[in-house]
Amino acid sequence: MLTVAYGLFWFLMPLAILAGFFLRRQFHMDLAPFFLNYSRVQIDALPPPTVLDMLNSSTSFMALQTACVVLLVLMPLILAVITYQLWVALPPHRARLDPLRASVVLLIPAIHLLWAFVAFVGFAKDANRILQARALSRYKINTDVAIGMCATFPVMVLSAAGVLSRIAILSGAGILASVACLIFAWFYFAQARKAAVAIAGSNRRKITESPALSQRNEAQDKGKGISFDLMR
Repeated sequence: MLTVAYGLFWFLMPLAILAGFFLRRQFHMDLAPFFLNYSRVQIDALPPPTVLDMLNSSTSFMALQTACVVLLVLMPLILAVITYQLWVALPPHRARLDPLRASVVLLIPAIHLLWAFVAFVGFAKDANRILQARALSRYKINTDVAIGMCATFPVMVLSAAGVLSRIAILSGAGILASVACLIFAWFYFAQARKAAVAIAGSNRRKITESPALSQRNEAQDKGKGISFDLMR
């Protein structure tokens, strides 16, 4: 499920970017009155077949609008599914957040801009502690990449919403931050997916261990200073 959601997320990302630019351009240019007035003029001036073609074109335009909106709504849902699957891989008693809480809060507007630090940077820290305790350090996540992604994410959202477009310098900075956020996200989620798969695999191996060996591994994990409070 994680691999499918991960692949779908990055497959739809370019389409979502184009959809965002399309809707933003339409919103700022206020094209709706233009199309309505243009249609009224043409209805009086053109023969019926051309009017029918224009109506079909208008329907296609509305369908494109709807598809763009649906795509932009779908992307956060897919991101929430990915987040849920990442946190599910962590043992419940070793994770600072339960998967449902980590993913659902990301769907709350405005709050999700700050919650990303908790959900993504927090996952990286918890996963790295578990990976180190289980001798799987090669799968550790770069927390600097996670912080960079979360720090540039609000700027990307503001830039996509057109808040920064009125000032040239801020508009340019918003574009650079958006590109940086996408690059950080690419590396972060690639590392996080590998870490989650490694931890999930080690969880399955621990199920087949003898009780004595399992208890000894648990004691070794605790002895390595694993802590899972929200602030660390």
